[in-house]
Amino acid sequence: MSTAIPGSAPQQHVTRAELMRVSRLIPAGVSVVAARGDPLTHAMTASSVTWVSQDPPMLLVCVSRETRMHGALTAAEGFSVSLLSHRQAHVSRHFASRSRPTGQDQFNFLEWRPAPRSGSPLIVGALATIDCLRHAVHPAGDHTIVVGHVVAVDAAQDDGPLIYFDRAYHRLAPPMSA
Repeated sequence: MSTAIPGSAPQQHVTRAELMRVSRLIPAGVSVVAARGDPLTHAMTASSVTWVSQDPPMLLVCVSRETRMHGALTAAEGFSVSLLSHRQAHVSRHFASRSRPTGQDQFNFLEWRPAPRSGSPLIVGALATIDCLRHAVHPAGDHTIVVGHVVAVDAAQDDGPLIYFDRAYHRLAPPMSA
């Protein structure tokens, strides 16, 4: 295990083009992260949602500092995560679009319900839903890492996840035999 040294930087520089070419090859589950705020409720498609701890239960979400979602997510007391089913690529596209409405209006085209503690929107029909209260916020380059304490979960559907890989949506194949 290595520890970063404050103020130190790697000697070799990786270009943005190289980084993008490689990063698209990391398969990721697709989620919609939503934060209920005053005055603005907002959501985004996210593939950077990761479990941090089981005891206490925590997960993290990474959000670009240049997005509308950044202010909503870092200011809200809590947020929700809806892990999308492979049947919900249209939901992912909607919340990834910069031309969608802002605030509560971006939820008008789908069925949703408020999360039990944070009140943030949860997508009905999602593979699973998670309700979090904000635990910590950490700057990380051009993104911010928001850590949430998980206060409620629901595995609502027995269906496969929506996967994003190499700039396209995919469905998991049946498991390979040993």
